Amino acid sequence: MQIRLQLITACLFTCLCASVHAQMATQIEPLRSVDAFLSSVRAGAANQNEQLIAVVSQDGTIKVYSAQNLSEVASFAGGGQFPLTSVLFARQDRLLYASKVSGQVDVWDISKKQKIKELNISRAAILGIAELPQQRLLVAEIDRNVELFDVGTGKKLSSPGSLPEDVSAVLADSSGANVLVVSENGWVRSLGVPALNDLKKSDSHGLVSRAALSPDGKWLALGSPLGIVRLWDVAASTVRCSFDESNKATTSLAFDPRSRWLLAASADSTVRCYDISKFALAKSFSIQEGYVTVASFLSPETFWMGTSKGTVKMWKIRQTPLDTVPPVIVFSEPNEPRKVFGATVQVKGLVRDKSKIREVLVDEGAGGLHLAEPPDRDLLAGMNTKSFVLDGKLEKFGDNAFSIKAVDEFGNVGRSTLKVQRLSSEEAIEITNPPKNFEADKVSVKLEFKVWGDVASYQVMVNVVEAAQNRFVKARSAGNMFSEEIPLVGGYNQVQINVVLSSGEKLYKTLGINRKIYGAVAAAPAVVPPTKERGVEPQLWAVVVGISEYENKAIPPLHFADADAGAFADFLRKPEGGEFQPDHMRVLINKEATLANVKIAFVEFLSQAIDKDLVMIFFAGHGAPDPARPANLFFLTHDTDPSRLGTTAYPMWDMRTLLERQLSAKRILVFSDACHSGGISSDFATRGVNTTESNLINQYLADLARTKEGIVMFTASAAGEVSQELPDLGHGVFTYYLLEGMKGEADLNNDYTVTINELMQYVEDQVKRKTKGAQNPTRSQTMYDKDLTISKIAH
Repeated sequence: MQIRLQLITACLFTCLCASVHAQMATQIEPLRSVDAFLSSVRAGAANQNEQLIAVVSQDGTIKVYSAQNLSEVASFAGGGQFPLTSVLFARQDRLLYASKVSGQVDVWDISKKQKIKELNISRAAILGIAELPQQRLLVAEIDRNVELFDVGTGKKLSSPGSLPEDVSAVLADSSGANVLVVSENGWVRSLGVPALNDLKKSDSHGLVSRAALSPDGKWLALGSPLGIVRLWDVAASTVRCSFDESNKATTSLAFDPRSRWLLAASADSTVRCYDISKFALAKSFSIQEGYVTVASFLSPETFWMGTSKGTVKMWKIRQTPLDTVPPVIVFSEPNEPRKVFGATVQVKGLVRDKSKIREVLVDEGAGGLHLAEPPDRDLLAGMNTKSFVLDGKLEKFGDNAFSIKAVDEFGNVGRSTLKVQRLSSEEAIEITNPPKNFEADKVSVKLEFKVWGDVASYQVMVNVVEAAQNRFVKARSAGNMFSEEIPLVGGYNQVQINVVLSSGEKLYKTLGINRKIYGAVAAAPAVVPPTKERGVEPQLWAVVVGISEYENKAIPPLHFADADAGAFADFLRKPEGGEFQPDHMRVLINKEATLANVKIAFVEFLSQAIDKDLVMIFFAGHGAPDPARPANLFFLTHDTDPSRLGTTAYPMWDMRTLLERQLSAKRILVFSDACHSGGISSDFATRGVNTTESNLINQYLADLARTKEGIVMFTASAAGEVSQELPDLGHGVFTYYLLEGMKGEADLNNDYTVTINELMQYVEDQVKRKTKGAQNPTRSQTMYDKDLTISKIAH
């Protein structure tokens, strides 16, 4: 006994010494209060998930409050002729248990504001209840019985029989793994579930009037009628520390959700907050209205108390002075100016705050966020720092926003938004010198340009002659400046920059420079061929789309649609195909052929063509109707969702609007190697589905040609047919013979020129023969220039 007293004395001395420092660092601030009853609060409970507080009056009235503003959520006349002994929120759902001296437990639905069940537990008064997982209720009765009940069925599951001591409390931790029964004379029993058999029994050597179990199941707080609070180590079955700051009975005990703080209220109107990690008193304060009858926590730092005067009060524990400054977010990559050529970007940055950073989240922008400790050079004295990396997806060309939100431990929120500009292939090369519409008066000019991608090599052509040899670049970083001195001839000079990125992708940029001629007219250069000045002759514009791979796996892939588009675009770039300039072409293949990119190419890009220009559109891929509204037809883009065609595929009526209202050009050629049927098929040999359905896509395109003069529609198949792909050709049948015809096979009169009429006649004949009449290309029957030149044959 003497050794035990010495240990307790030493522990008390340690607690008292540590409390001096803790008192200085810990603050407890009142938040709000409400007068719930005219008489004392008899019992109460809190729901941390729903942030609800339930209190019981002396006459058995139950009131439920929202912790946010202490507004009343519900009120029940719970007692009737039998007083209530305790209330408890269910682990799941918005249910409340209320025990009575009659041996009955009522179950209340807070949302419905009504009693939904009555459990007849015992003929004896119920002292306390605790809920275990799976809606099992542990009940302690005044006749020393402890029983386990199934709430759903109301059946008793087990009972160890009458205990030899009067029960003070039944307790369970947050997991339900530890179940304890505490007797009034200090015995602590650990019970097994569901049998409720004794696993361990230990004597705490003191009277117990109140008890509380920490949520992690490690600590048991025991309050005595004399005001002493003992901290019991559950695993070791021993008193770890005793607190003796009051000579009045303990009226309430409560642990916070993290098992760090312990509240102990006494009948002398004092409330003490203990720091369990230090086994020390952190703060002590008194209330003015009576004394605390019940208390519990709503969060790690927020608790509430019910008083003998019927008041409900809320408080907050702060261990450091209040921080009201939000975290600071600094973006480090990509660097200014934030321009990116590509569909993804990696955003990096730091979050700094003088308090602990609780979380860093993506507030806006797609992608995953990764947190890490910052490098030493990023640490600032007295600041907490986190670095982050965001793998962002650039959804559209132009500005894309990425927002980061950071929250510190005091709930202060900092936000910062980064805008990243996604560049098109045309914008990926930025010419900084000479300026636009520049007129030179010297025989050479300094060309300076930036490439917003990792460069492997580049080449500069002046009037089709190589002015700068193929340069292999060591510095590959995006945004690097390149410089070349290029020669000029008198008059107009066409400069073309060809760039190969480290990914293998090729970029092109063209500009015109006019060199002034003084005095006599300079002789035509012998080496450099003359070039046409844009703005004098009609210009050629093209959009080429080919999709074999679809993002949504419900759309079957095609074998050669991407190859068709690539080969068609390559031919247009050649002299015999018209030598379309890179800045007058948009080639969208597979992943590049998103709905947004297709719309930009059709509307924004092609709208640059004037009335005398020629516009060419080529599409190879799937076509489909809306299953709910078959008359609504769509081209399927790479990112199309078959279940949401209306918002993710290109509608055919947009093509009508394009031709009627948005294109000024009076010569428009549309080649479509796509088809339609009633759904998406897994038949990879066709560009459509069920062949019994009408081919409405091609029929619709043929009708579109009537929109205005000068439009030529040439589609791969007729109504009721599908467009075929053949492995031995390596292309769709239609595109294969379209290319063959443009290369010269369609020159039916041997004049080294292929006209649109010759081309369509040749393709129609060859496709019919190859497919044995199963596929019949269809041309528009409208007014157009049938002698329009499509290609020229070298001879």
